Amino acid sequence: MAMLAAYEEGARLTKALGRLKERHRDMTALQVMAFTYIAANPGISARQLMEPLGTQTESTISRAIATLSDVGTKEIPKGLGLIELIRSTEDRRRYMLQLSKKGHALMSSIVNDLNVGRKK
Repeated sequence: MAMLAAYEEGARLTKALGRLKERHRDMTALQVMAFTYIAANPGISARQLMEPLGTQTESTISRAIATLSDVGTKEIPKGLGLIELIRSTEDRRRYMLQLSKKGHALMSSIVNDLNVGRKK
């Protein structure tokens, strides 16, 4: 019985991640992880994001952030607009990361997909 519940959870997660890929086909696994981690930890800095995502270089996380935000990269010039970079009032060189309105809408749809069919 517990195994069936785990499979059902996995199916809901697959559906939720599928929604993300439908909207943003070019998102990498790192970008998906960064997006969901920022959603769970608003105000996190790029440096703080490196460890939980297992990235070793600032350039790797910087590219992911540029893609997820409006900054963009060579591959996605306008960016996805899912996160915002807010300049820290304590350290002007540091930015805090949080979901944009578009990012909140996407995360809400993912959470809804995860909750569909879940037993209460």
